[in-house]
Amino acid sequence: MKKPDHINFSHKTITLLFILIISILLLSAVFEYISRKSSVLSLMSQMSRNLAFVIETASVNAILNYDKIENETANRLITSLKMIRHLESEQKITVPALKEFAQDYNLYKILILDSMEIARHFSFIDQTFEDYWGFHFVPGEPTEKFMAALKRPPGGYYVALTEAYELTAMQRNNGITSLINNLIADSSIIYITIQDTLGIITATENINSLSSILNDDFLQKSLKQDKTLYRKIIFNKQPVYESITPFKVQNVSYGLIRIGLDYQPVANLNRAAVRNAIIRMSLSAMILLILFTYSLMVQKLYVINNEKEKIAAEVYRLQEDIRRKEKITAMGELAAGVAHEIRNPLNAISMSVQRLGKALGPQENSKEIILIKTIRSEIQRVGDIIQQFLAFARPAPLKKSQTDLNNLIETILGIYQAKLENKKIDVHWSPGKIQNISADSEKMKQMLINLLENAINAVMDKGKISISTLQQGEEMIIKIHDNGIGIPKENLTKIFNLYFTTRPEGNGLGLAEVAQIIGNHNGKIEVQSYEKEFTEFTITLPKE
Repeated sequence: MKKPDHINFSHKTITLLFILIISILLLSAVFEYISRKSSVLSLMSQMSRNLAFVIETASVNAILNYDKIENETANRLITSLKMIRHLESEQKITVPALKEFAQDYNLYKILILDSMEIARHFSFIDQTFEDYWGFHFVPGEPTEKFMAALKRPPGGYYVALTEAYELTAMQRNNGITSLINNLIADSSIIYITIQDTLGIITATENINSLSSILNDDFLQKSLKQDKTLYRKIIFNKQPVYESITPFKVQNVSYGLIRIGLDYQPVANLNRAAVRNAIIRMSLSAMILLILFTYSLMVQKLYVINNEKEKIAAEVYRLQEDIRRKEKITAMGELAAGVAHEIRNPLNAISMSVQRLGKALGPQENSKEIILIKTIRSEIQRVGDIIQQFLAFARPAPLKKSQTDLNNLIETILGIYQAKLENKKIDVHWSPGKIQNISADSEKMKQMLINLLENAINAVMDKGKISISTLQQGEEMIIKIHDNGIGIPKENLTKIFNLYFTTRPEGNGLGLAEVAQIIGNHNGKIEVQSYEKEFTEFTITLPKE
């Protein structure tokens, strides 16, 4: 039975198909996931870049504005101190006048210090400058103050103090801190911070601490390469997609802007990708299970039909063997009967010819004596043929013993070596590793000689004959192959018939005897042949 083309596949093919489809589905799911993840990360990166640009712009403006306000405040304080210096030069300085002056200029306090007071309590004032300002904790004051100092001609400094929180409040309310805290109202933004190598400059309210630039190689890499980098980190036990952007003020590196975005969209995408892959694999598995079941049914039907054909072929072969044996038996019995009937008159003819020869006397070279010798020779040949027919019709019982087929073939090849060399026939002998069989070695030898003779007669000079043995389970196999004239297709079913021969000198007993010997050993013989190409006999013999 030939399987239809659309179902001509094996379980191995189904398995490979299953692996291929699963691989394609997984790859498509992976590519889709990578594409979607890339899109999401690209959007998040673009969002963080835009935010970083806005924050950087606002920060630069806030810093510049704050510096301007700080400078203006410092200039205002220095201007007021110059007026104090002028008043002191005119000897118009009194405590009430200083208090009134402080109130008029909205100052927290005005101090006139000599050199000793500066050394003891105000050592932070840089005395190398004419004037000085900055934020400091002043002795006796609980909170930080913004102060300005101006050199006093007699020695020491005039000092004006104002509350620092006014400037810091201005920075908070009008600077970047307010902006970034408003930005994280968007749930996708987890935190925003600006930091330099010393620490955090400003950050959203939910920031207590972050890795410092000095202890984070990734942050240092962003600063050195002067470009925005991205990474996934854990913040408050949650995954965060962080962008790090270098921050500059008037082309001077000021630090880094770090923006943490919610990584949940990517996590959701991961879960969706896994779910999508599972659904695809489940669907493909169902389809392939149906296909596999269908294939299994087809394979079983094919195997059953194939076994049926094998059984039918074996039955046909057995029937042919039985018919051949019956034909051989019938013809052998017929030959035996005919031989029996012929033998008596043949003996009478032989005796008569012998008496006739004696009657003629010792005339060695007379025509009559020569004719009598010819008659006696032909009678002897007929007798031999009758004896062969009787031996074939009533074969002697098998004399079985443990027989080594390899040794038997090597012995026969040794006998025929001279003949093979004379005809320049190349013999290739491949002995396999086989066990001994229980057989009649003489019958086996006769069978192999008949087949070898057939092969020698079939090949031309410089032909090739191959003989090999092998074992399959408990069966021994002998193959005899020649590249001779071959057997016509119409004769393949006749070659084992008794008396069938295509050779003028043949008697039709050789292959019939081969088939009989193999059959008596419960074996079988098969032949393959193509005319003018080759002939190969395959003999299968059971171990017992």
